[in-house]
Amino acid sequence: MGEIATTSMLTDTQPLIPVAPLLTVVEAWDSRWAQRRAEVMILGIGIDLCAVARLQKELDAPDRGFLEAVFTAAEIAHGESRPHPAEHFAARFAAKEATLKALAGGDASGSFWHDIEVVDDDGGAPRLVLRGRARAIADGLGVIRWHVTLSHDRQFATATVIAEGAP
Repeated sequence: MGEIATTSMLTDTQPLIPVAPLLTVVEAWDSRWAQRRAEVMILGIGIDLCAVARLQKELDAPDRGFLEAVFTAAEIAHGESRPHPAEHFAARFAAKEATLKALAGGDASGSFWHDIEVVDDDGGAPRLVLRGRARAIADGLGVIRWHVTLSHDRQFATATVIAEGAP
């Protein structure tokens, strides 16, 4: 069996961990990371917080104007099928707001809610689909990939959106 190194056994010339192999791994990782950084960068970040009660009020209203103005027909159908629709809609509203903030580098003023759609991928994770003016702004900024995360409880919903693209 090998000997266990103790502090009294170490000298300046005997490191506890072999340094050369460790540096090789770190250098290789750093080289790949440097190459990846040169390929993409964060172009925009958006975060939003929404009170679930605000969306519950809209769901309870006899006039569906707000829901129809902000969400696509597919988003409304999907949201109404969920066990807690207000939490679902609040998280997706926060995602749309966060997307607008991430697009702030372009001319993201005005209202184009239907151009930003939050859908679930095959595994149930949220993803963004941009169309029309939102897509044009994203393309103009050089966005090639979106990252979105949603979270909610009975009181609040939040979303964070990251726009990634070429430098």
